[in-house]
Amino acid sequence: PRAEKKEEVAAQAAGGSSDLTKTELSKKYLPELKEIAKNLDVKFSSKIKKDELIQSILKKQAGK
Repeated sequence: PRAEKKEEVAAQAAGGSSDLTKTELSKKYLPELKEIAKNLDVKFSSKIKKDELIQSILKKQAGK
């Protein structure tokens, strides 16, 4: 099950069929969010808070 979740995160981060919503992102753990951000080329500090990272990901998705 864990491997399937990682594949799902990777697919979404790699430009899956649709962008993630704020609700979907808020359900994810910080390491998953960091992986999504990394794949979207979102710049973030290692000390960033979850809410700030979610906002950064949403801004990057909107800028596509």
